[in-house]
Amino acid sequence: MLTDPLFWNGIIRIALGLTVIIVVHRSTTVNADEGLLFHLLALAIMLGGIP
Repeated sequence: MLTDPLFWNGIIRIALGLTVIIVVHRSTTVNADEGLLFHLLALAIMLGGIP
């Protein structure tokens, strides 16, 4: 499992997605619509929709 590149790819995707969400939440200049967009983008990254 630890030698499976797909496993690590998934871990990296989840980490990237969570990082995007955390950064957006920390930013006070993002309005609600942009926040939703960033959340959808992060979900797409986590689910592998964006390579």
